Order: sequence, then C-alpha cells, then structure tokens
Amino acid sequence: MLALYVLFPGMRPGEYVVVYDVQSPFIRTAMKWCLRLDWLHACRFADHETAPSSIGLEVVHGAQRFSGFEAVRELANVLPLTWFLAPALSLPGVARLGARVCRSLIARGHGPLPAV
Repeated sequence: MLALYVLFPGMRPGEYVVVYDVQSPFIRTAMKWCLRLDWLHACRFADHETAPSSIGLEVVHGAQRFSGFEAVRELANVLPLTWFLAPALSLPGVARLGARVCRSLIARGHGPLPAV
C-alpha cells in the first residue's frame, strides 16, 4: 500500500469534500463503495439530506466544485483503484453519455447497486 503514496504525492487526508444526497439509494450505495476504496483517506464524506436531487453528488476541492458526472470523474482521479479510469472518463463521447446516465439515475431514484 505504501507504493500508492508515490502515485498520489501531493494529496493530503480530507482534502476532497464529497457531499451526496442520502435520498438516492444509488448514490448512497455508490458512496459506500467510494468510502471503502478511499485507502489514502483523501475524501471527507458528508451526507446531505437536503441536497438538490438534480445534483445528487458534489465534490469540493479547494475553490473548485464538481457535480454530477464531473464529480464521478474527480473521484476516479482520487481513489487509488479507479485512477486509471479517469482518462477514459474524460473522452468527449464518454463524458456526454456519463452525464446523461448520471442525470437519469438521480432523477429516477434508481434502485441500489449490489449489496456492499
């Protein structure tokens, strides 16, 4: 696990604040997975019961705010097991499709992912 610190040199614990909507079972389950994958403790997870359902997920890093699929892409950059996916999530077609899928899952209140 110490080798992971070489890949993420400037990251401090709790540097990223992740705010998510607990009303959405899909996002709630996804955040359980993210919490398990955050080995470097770079994220602080804060559930927000009154988060707007159109956002569902927001990542705050310093003065930057990312919401929806951009937040998913930012989390992929931070979590050690998903950082290799981040470049693929930045491709133009994938970004457009991912934003559409995120909006539809949040809007429909999609059922939870497989049990954690």
